Amino acid sequence: MKPQDLIVRHSRSSSELKNNDFLGFSLANVRLNHKRFDTAISAIAKLQHNQQQHGNGGGLLIIGPSGTGKSVTAHSYSENFPPYRKGEKIVTPVMLVTCPSSATANGLISAMYDALG
Repeated sequence: MKPQDLIVRHSRSSSELKNNDFLGFSLANVRLNHKRFDTAISAIAKLQHNQQQHGNGGGLLIIGPSGTGKSVTAHSYSENFPPYRKGEKIVTPVMLVTCPSSATANGLISAMYDALG
């Protein structure tokens, strides 16, 4: 998947369902996204796209009060970019690292190694 795909998917200007595609609809495995969730996913995708276009890496720190959807947003985004093999290398397009409660440099580095597998 490309970041551009997520920008399009989470854009609020998508067209309505056509041809009765909603028949047989079930909420069992559907996430109903809030406008702010879509805005956050789109913003992260734009950041990643810009980083890819300019050939430099970067990171993103998501902070906020407990229960505001930080983890859900981060996990939802990273699920779209699973690691893959490219020749002898394993490429990790998006690495999700949860900052440990003991936010020391060693703790964060250890969490990054854990995220790489």
